[in-house]
Amino acid sequence: MEVDIKSADQDVIREGSSAPLIKLLNDIGARADSAARVLKKAKRESKDKALMVAAAEIRLNFEAIIRANVSDLNFAKNKKLTNALLDRLIIDEARLDSIALGLEMIAKLPDPVGTDPE
Repeated sequence: MEVDIKSADQDVIREGSSAPLIKLLNDIGARADSAARVLKKAKRESKDKALMVAAAEIRLNFEAIIRANVSDLNFAKNKKLTNALLDRLIIDEARLDSIALGLEMIAKLPDPVGTDPE
C-alpha cells in the first residue's frame, strides 16, 4: 500500500487546487484505518518485530533516504518554501538515527492495544 505523496504534492502546485491533496489525505486516512484494524489483531511479537525491522531498514538505507530527501528539498526550494519549512524537511543521518531509535523504543514499550487510555 504505497502512497505517492510527492506526485500528489506536485499536482496540487501545478493545478493550484487542493483537490488532489484532499483526495490523497482521505486515501491515507482510509489506509491508516484499515491498518489499525489489522494491527489490533496482530500479536505483540509481530508488531515489535515489524518496528525493529523498520528501524533496521532505515539505518541500512539511510544513504538512499538522504538522496531522496535532497531531491525533495530541491523541489521545495524551487517552489520558494520558507527557510523554516525547508528546515523541517531536512533529513540527515542524525535525524534518521533518531527515527530508528524511536521505533526501537516503541517496540520495547508495553502494548497499548486493548487497554483504556488513562
